[in-house]
Amino acid sequence: MACIPLKKVCPDHSRWKVKVRVVRFNEKFTNDQPPKLSRFEFIMLDEENVAMEAVIPTKWIDQQRPRLTEGRVYTIQYFEICNARAIYRSVDHPYMARFTKYTDVTEVSAVPPNFPLYACCITPYAVLRDRVGRKEQMSDVIGLFTKCSRISKQSTRNGIQSLINVYITYGRHPYAIQSM
Repeated sequence: MACIPLKKVCPDHSRWKVKVRVVRFNEKFTNDQPPKLSRFEFIMLDEENVAMEAVIPTKWIDQQRPRLTEGRVYTIQYFEICNARAIYRSVDHPYMARFTKYTDVTEVSAVPPNFPLYACCITPYAVLRDRVGRKEQMSDVIGLFTKCSRISKQSTRNGIQSLINVYITYGRHPYAIQSM
């Protein structure tokens, strides 16, 4: 089966095969002693610089997580496709990949020299200003950090969350970015 670009991946079936660089690992641990990895997410980045979020559900972390090293390129097949999360999406892709017990991960030894290294989409300040207070999407931003607020508590559907306002500027006006 030939690899297909991420822009063509959709929920039609689970027999997709993609060649991607895995980047931006995000691990969430329990409060147990010792802490246990409870959620593992990352970004898959293909040769066309298209990015898609991926998650390994808790029950498959012990099997699948050791097979991935951040920054390396793999062929990945037999994964599920679901709608991207509704809030705090880190990429624009409308779908995300979810690993299963049957997901096959094989490292690519001969990586093309032009294969993208980083999954980022720098956001212009005009667009960033429109996103202040909106939770659908996270944004990649380059700017000068000017200050941050004290931590405040905010009630959400997932319970009480800590909130910090981070202020950046590109030399003119500071913009507030809310972080949780």
